Amino acid sequence: MWHSGLIRATLKSQTYSTTLQGDGNLVTHSTTYDKAQRMWSTQVEWSSASESLHHGEYTLLLTPNADGLMIIRRVDSEIIWSTVPVELEASPTAYPTNQPFQTVRPTRPPVDYPTPNPTMYPTRTPTLTPTDYPTMAPSPRPTMFPWPDTVPQSQVYSLESGPLVGHTTHDSCKFWVFLGRPVPMQLVYWPHDDSGSGTDYLASSQTVFLYPDAESNGAAIETILGLQPDTLYLYEVRVSNEWLSQGHFKTAPAPKQATSFKYLLASCMNVKSNDGGYRNQPVWNEALDKDIDFAMLPGDTVYLNNNDWTPEGEMIYDRIWYRNMQQRAEVHFARLIKTVPTYGSWDDHDYGKNNAEHRQKGKKNSLEAWAHLWPNPYQGSPKGTGNYYSYSWGDVDFFVLDCRWYRNSYNGTLFGDPQLEWLEEELIASTATFKIIVSASDVMEKSMTRDVKDIGKIVSRNSISGVLFNSGDIHRNEYKVQDLENWPYRVHQLTSSGIARVWRRNFAIINVNTGLNDPEVKAEFYAADSRERLTTWSNDPNLECGFSPENENRQSKCTQRIRLSELTP
Repeated sequence: MWHSGLIRATLKSQTYSTTLQGDGNLVTHSTTYDKAQRMWSTQVEWSSASESLHHGEYTLLLTPNADGLMIIRRVDSEIIWSTVPVELEASPTAYPTNQPFQTVRPTRPPVDYPTPNPTMYPTRTPTLTPTDYPTMAPSPRPTMFPWPDTVPQSQVYSLESGPLVGHTTHDSCKFWVFLGRPVPMQLVYWPHDDSGSGTDYLASSQTVFLYPDAESNGAAIETILGLQPDTLYLYEVRVSNEWLSQGHFKTAPAPKQATSFKYLLASCMNVKSNDGGYRNQPVWNEALDKDIDFAMLPGDTVYLNNNDWTPEGEMIYDRIWYRNMQQRAEVHFARLIKTVPTYGSWDDHDYGKNNAEHRQKGKKNSLEAWAHLWPNPYQGSPKGTGNYYSYSWGDVDFFVLDCRWYRNSYNGTLFGDPQLEWLEEELIASTATFKIIVSASDVMEKSMTRDVKDIGKIVSRNSISGVLFNSGDIHRNEYKVQDLENWPYRVHQLTSSGIARVWRRNFAIINVNTGLNDPEVKAEFYAADSRERLTTWSNDPNLECGFSPENENRQSKCTQRIRLSELTP
């Protein structure tokens, strides 16, 4: 069952795991999945002294070269014992700790609420078997980069979902990976060398371990630190030094400095073709071809239906997980999320029932599922619960709001007092050129403008420049500008919705340039050229949007510039 030498064939097994306990004893146990009961079970097969299954302090792993075994103390990455000499080149966060990760923003470091401490073996009953949703067979490595040819592809394991590149700063990146089995993985990453020699990998690769987390339904969520600003990194997800998936990402530019970048703004993704959606979504490739730096997906990232809540209307965690697995299995979307940092927020269809508000039953299940599915910076604040957060890209701050948790159509509020108190502190502390507020719902929606007017009071009281809005929900592209009560300048909103929900399959590329004499945000709206499933998408760079909601054809492919001088008190 176990010995101190290396029998690679048995170490690859999906059934057995050996762990060093905190009391110094070794335990080997089997892990099996009962399809009829839809649950995992474990059984002790061998123990050096006791039958306690596992202790979180130590872990027995293959060495990086797969030529021996090593025992790692997880809290500080120290090698306690190994069968062969070995040195790890790991980042400071190679092993999870209890310390929260904080992004760098000198004037007000935001709190980044950490994910729960990982454990090695899931205690939550897994939500699905791999055949419950479409998955892809492992594909050959992409040829655009020189990958290490000494590392073989795994013939035993394959990812059920991911990787998903999440919150990224100038020196860090947060990853989400779901293997679907209680097996530790490795994330090997290195800066890309344009020479194409492959020496970048040999000279500078680092490794962090990805531990399936019982508290996150078996997903592995990890942040790597020590990266360089504005740098392209390649990475591989591996098990036992055999690769499962590859991708790349680019870090954000240095903070608080003038910069130019572009991001994807898109919402409303429905992978259910029998429910008005698109099972095949090549539109994501169109967006990727625009050389975007990151993606912002404001709401309706999946479409829940009657199967996803109880007869009493309470949201079901497992069904929310399932819908996200469906969307992430779509091949073009899967390519997007593993190659550019992707941020998400919710609207009604991925939060609860249609037009759901603050009284949605089981909304805590929705919030928990999102925490386990999306590697956003953090979730909520000490001011109040909710699915909201902030992040920065260069000298631009983004404030992603939750328009459902506190929403109350009776009194016309979208965000609620706790969230607005948080936003006020964030806006006052921000020194960014642009402050982009993201709301999945239109902040200027009739009868729901109370909160945007209150935000106007904050902006006026504190003479805050550069505030504008991004939105989704309405199944079309739209530029909206209005004079609103309490605001010292006109309120501008850029909306893109329906990327996998309506025939136009709209998206927007938002270009930000703060290095100009008059810094600007330019929106390029794209829409499909025909109703065919396989079509082309286009934008008219010479067609200014204006505000003409009655003319959807004009809005769908127009281009609009918003300059800082228009957003100054």
